Amino acid sequence: MARRRSISDQDLLSAARAEFAVRGAEASTRAIAKRAGVSEAVLFQRFKTKAGLFFAALAPRPPDVARIFAAAGREPKPERVLVAAAAGILDYFRSLFEVTLPLMSHPDFQPGALAVGNGHTPDQILHAALARHLRYPGAAKRMSAADADAAAMLIVAALHSLALYERIGLHRPSDAGAAIRQMIAVLWRGLAPRPGR
Repeated sequence: MARRRSISDQDLLSAARAEFAVRGAEASTRAIAKRAGVSEAVLFQRFKTKAGLFFAALAPRPPDVARIFAAAGREPKPERVLVAAAAGILDYFRSLFEVTLPLMSHPDFQPGALAVGNGHTPDQILHAALARHLRYPGAAKRMSAADADAAAMLIVAALHSLALYERIGLHRPSDAGAAIRQMIAVLWRGLAPRPGR
């Protein structure tokens, strides 16, 4: 009878993610094994190569679109819905950069490693979800599909940049709430119906 695994693959990947997030591809399998409380042999039984472990540990998780828009859906006004959704998207990008920056530093990195579902990148998934959300029935009278698509692209790109700026120290996370409200307000004034038009 085979022995039961004493540690799950997810626990091993969590230990590896913590090491790789700090030290990049240079993290040692010895340090990962020690953090996980196993031998290096266990790592290589489960993940045949260090590169395999690296890419498995740092694989981006898909955005939880349902959670992001469920929180936004509790807001009473459409502009506030966008602000709440933007805050959720920014939080996702913050967590994403913890793994993608080290991931992209690996010499064997290929852009396909950023795909999280059906070959789509997180940005593409969020863009499509936000565009769908902007085409809700009440907006259909004011906003074309092209407007919703362009607005979603602008919002997702701006939030992606904001998360990156925070990561490299060019923007303080404590200022993010005000930045999101200001960005959405500027965009919303351009999207909202104007008297006489």
